[in-house]
Amino acid sequence: MNEKNKSIFSVDASGDIVVLKINGRASYLTSAPVNNLFSHLLDRGKNQFLVDFKNCLGMDSTFLGILAGAAMRIRREFPDGGLELCRLNNRNLELVRNLGLHRILTIRGVDAPEDADDENAKFETLLSGSVESNSMLEAHRNLVDADESNQQKFEDVIKFLEKETN
Repeated sequence: MNEKNKSIFSVDASGDIVVLKINGRASYLTSAPVNNLFSHLLDRGKNQFLVDFKNCLGMDSTFLGILAGAAMRIRREFPDGGLELCRLNNRNLELVRNLGLHRILTIRGVDAPEDADDENAKFETLLSGSVESNSMLEAHRNLVDADESNQQKFEDVIKFLEKETN
């Protein structure tokens, strides 16, 4: 992957709201570290998340499944918590809505709360990890759990990934 197309995720978990900024593509190649980040922070009791898509060039179903899983866990374990997406371009907003994720998380569209542009934020780069078939399988199952109409869309992907992980 050349430097120009490299995806970089930055996170600031120092405040009450965890801010994750996406620069580049949000795909299966970058999903495992994001999934691990959500799991780690939720285990520590963090339950307010803001994902800033201002510089996101696009995303795939695996990444969307990671968001779905985080949103469902937050709803289940932290009734006062939330996962909010901001500054989605039209294409990314369409992807979120087509998979029914707008029903389980909050969308601000092109607006950004002050947390997204906090000049005092302490952003750290989230390191990329390896592609994990288990993580991809979990992400696609999350999409089906989030909206039953996704079953037909991802049935073949889930079957393929189940074979890969066995």
